[in-house]
Amino acid sequence: MKTIALIPPKPALNIPRRQPTVTLCTSCDRPLNETEECAGCTK
Repeated sequence: MKTIALIPPKPALNIPRRQPTVTLCTSCDRPLNETEECAGCTK
């Protein structure tokens, strides 16, 4: 018989590390600046 160790699932390791909790602009995927405005969104 094999002894299977019950390892608890690691919480959310699949989330990309480079995704902080930053609100993104709706016009592009750039994060908002300190004044909650879209900065650097050029079409």
